[in-house]
Amino acid sequence: MGWNDSGYGACSGRWAGIKCVKGKVVAIQLPWRGLGGHISEKIGQLQALRKLSLHDNVLGGPVPWSLGFLPNLRGYISSTTGFQILGLVTGKNSYQLQFLTLRKNFLTGTIPVSPSKLSLLQQISLSHNQITGTIPDELGKLSKLQMLDISSNAINGSFPSSFSDLFSLVYLNLEDDRLDNQIPEALDNLQNLTVLNLKNNRLSGQIPATFGNKSVINQLNLSGNNFTGEIPDSLASLTNLSHFNVSYNNLSGAVPSLLAKKFKASSFVGNLQLCGYSTATLCPSPAALNLSPAPAEAPKHHHRKLSTKDIILIAVGGLLAILLILCCILLFCLLKKKATLKQKSGKMGNAKGKTEKAVPVAGTELNQAVKWVEN
Repeated sequence: MGWNDSGYGACSGRWAGIKCVKGKVVAIQLPWRGLGGHISEKIGQLQALRKLSLHDNVLGGPVPWSLGFLPNLRGYISSTTGFQILGLVTGKNSYQLQFLTLRKNFLTGTIPVSPSKLSLLQQISLSHNQITGTIPDELGKLSKLQMLDISSNAINGSFPSSFSDLFSLVYLNLEDDRLDNQIPEALDNLQNLTVLNLKNNRLSGQIPATFGNKSVINQLNLSGNNFTGEIPDSLASLTNLSHFNVSYNNLSGAVPSLLAKKFKASSFVGNLQLCGYSTATLCPSPAALNLSPAPAEAPKHHHRKLSTKDIILIAVGGLLAILLILCCILLFCLLKKKATLKQKSGKMGNAKGKTEKAVPVAGTELNQAVKWVEN
């Protein structure tokens, strides 16, 4: 930049975005300037530097190692293409860093555990990069962390259990990542949370009813996941809630009336079994559901376990039924046989009568023939 090691040349007032105090450069703020090239290691000579903001430029190369040795640096905001954060956060004087922003770059790899050493860190923004892997459990050690934005990456896995220790966290944005599993109980401890954005992940299970205890929350976005079950009635008690979206999940049941009145239908669409959030999705009336109670009771009798007495009675009843059937068959056979014998006897009597009548006729004819011969 053309100034000497003392830094006084930079405080001449000719450099836009340069702030000085007592002749020392304390801030460099040059966002959206179209700056190219890379950040020189010589920046480590600015020992009074407190804030460095170079985001939304076209800078390349790694983060300078010398930044880790600036004793007063509180905030680092940059657009670089390398994920060499280790040099920044492992320097002996880097523990004063309070703001770390590396959004909208081409950062790859996983989130290093080294930021957990920055006990004064209040804000971390790594959004819109190509970061993979899981969220380090060590981030839970940042007790002063107020904002964590790692959205629009390829981060997977579950929430670290250590998140329960982030009591100061106000803003949590994990939108457009690949987080799965259920929302852990660890989030119940985040009572200061005002913004929770979990949109477009792979989270499942039910929406925790304990979210209704986060009285200060004003933005809650759970859309584009695989949540099931009903929307907890406790969420209707969140009086500060100004943005709410649970669209495109697998939720069912009736939307709490207060939420249905307060938010548009677009906050609930995409849940095929969800009802009550618009005139086109009215829930069935309780009277209609109670019109046919008989089918609901049928399974109880169908699945009742039989006692020993029941089994004996059923066996005896079956045996009696079989005996009755056999008796009917036997009676039928006897009647049929009797009818057959009676029929045969009748035929024999008829044949005998015809024979007896035929003999006298034959004798008469013979006598008449003898008499004719004699004459």
